[in-house]
Formats: sequence, structure tokens, C-alpha cells
Amino acid sequence: MKIVAIETEQRLLAEWLPLEGNEEVVYLTLSGEKRFVVVPFDEGDEEAVNIRNNKDLMAFIDDCTRRAQNGPTKSLADVRRECEQLDAIDEANR
Repeated sequence: MKIVAIETEQRLLAEWLPLEGNEEVVYLTLSGEKRFVVVPFDEGDEEAVNIRNNKDLMAFIDDCTRRAQNGPTKSLADVRRECEQLDAIDEANR
């Protein structure tokens, strides 16, 4: 782990970044408080960034969250009953 003070660091970025293949974490501080973290980037990170940058997908997720919080709810018993009904229909169709 490295700690780099943003306001006083004089070295070039390449001088304090971890070398490729190194899993070291670098904390960037401002006025002595950790404010940012630099971590190795992998495919999962790239996918997460792409998802966050997809405005349509994020709007859809926000809408789903709102509907889940404000919309009608079902009890676990209701969900089980519906699943049992669907299972019965599937059995009848076999």
C-alpha cells in the first residue's frame, strides 16, 4: 500500500504508480484524508464502468428500483402460490 499526498506530490505519475502485474493499492490523500484510491484495472472493472456509463440501462434500473419501492407488493405466500399454479399448469401440459 502506498499513500500519496495530492497537494505535495512532486514525482511524475509513472514514478509512483504500481508496476504492471503488481496488485498494490495507492491511496491519494488531500489534507491528510484519504480521498481516492488507485487500484489495478481488470475486465470486471471495465464492464462496471461501461454499465454505469449506459444512460438507458441506468434509467431502466432506476425505474425498476422506484417501482419495486412504491409499487404493489406480494407476500412470500402469494409468490409461492403463483409458482405452484405455474408448476401445475406445466405438469398438465406435459
